[in-house]
Amino acid sequence: MKTKTPLSRRMQPIARKTFQPLLIGVFIVAILAAIVIPIYLTRSGMSAGLANAPSGVSAGAAAKFICRITTMPANNLIDGTLLAENSDGSYSPTNRSISIQWNPQQGVVMGSNQDLHSGAIIQVSGQTDSSGTVHADQIVLLTGYVTVH
Repeated sequence: MKTKTPLSRRMQPIARKTFQPLLIGVFIVAILAAIVIPIYLTRSGMSAGLANAPSGVSAGAAAKFICRITTMPANNLIDGTLLAENSDGSYSPTNRSISIQWNPQQGVVMGSNQDLHSGAIIQVSGQTDSSGTVHADQIVLLTGYVTVH
């Protein structure tokens, strides 16, 4: 004579089969997150460029950084102090100075040439030369958009 198994025992194989695709899906999402999150974090950082570069930047190297203008000794020259991004998104001055050569006819993104003065915060993209001067391809005015401590 056959004995009946309890209902819970008969349900166990069905429950295991229904949760198996869910567990596989969670596993796949976890693997994708482990791959995508570090890539996103390394590519989204604005601290790339001169702010983290060693002091001997090679000629022709691409540079992208944020700085505070200290002086403008000539119409096409800017001297500034590099700013480093803090964990809260604000910026702090570093002890590194930078010289920037730019073309006033190129204009300034998010501002005008008249907005470039001592104390202004700018983002510069360009190429370095053998003396360490950056030849700006683009200048973006960030004064009023970023916080500097």
